[in-house]
Amino acid sequence: MKSSKITQRIAALILLLFMITANGQTRHKSNSSLLALETLNLITFFNTLNTYPNDFYKGEMTLNDGSILIGHFSLNNSSTDNYVVLHDDGETYHYYCKDEIKDVMLYNPNSVNNTIFEFIKDDGKLYRKVYDNNKDVIVYDTANYPFDNTLVDQVIIDVDNQLIETWNFWTSGPKHDLIKYLRDRDNIRYKRSQFKSLDDIFEKL
Repeated sequence: MKSSKITQRIAALILLLFMITANGQTRHKSNSSLLALETLNLITFFNTLNTYPNDFYKGEMTLNDGSILIGHFSLNNSSTDNYVVLHDDGETYHYYCKDEIKDVMLYNPNSVNNTIFEFIKDDGKLYRKVYDNNKDVIVYDTANYPFDNTLVDQVIIDVDNQLIETWNFWTSGPKHDLIKYLRDRDNIRYKRSQFKSLDDIFEKL
């Protein structure tokens, strides 16, 4: 166990040095002391996490005070009993906790529709909004990235502001969890072959 943690920290250190050095080559050519300080701050931060950061994606984050931050964001990095969002604004790196954040929007390079991440539970984690009928049904999953047409891990349905967990041990993935939810709700034995895409499932919601 101890050697595994050491390996994780070494991997995190190498990754962070690579990330920050790469940014420093283009953004801090004349300010090596600032780069060194950023490196030290992030290494210290991730040593407390015992892990390495999730991927960064271009987007914007709205804070609770109404201000909007632009740049690249890494979501849901676990820090003790909280989750944090890392922000690279092109000059330096910062991290933000739930109490500071309203929501995060990541720009989707494959779609004109950007992807919103919101807090829907008390666990301090941002959930990706994958479907919203603008009436009474919203679907979330636990992905940390902005891309469409996939579901990741746990899927949660918000029906009239009531959260419904769809995860089931006996299904083989989040898409099938949604189909099982429809079967239970409608008391109809829908076949998987009836749903060629996620959009077909969403239409039933």
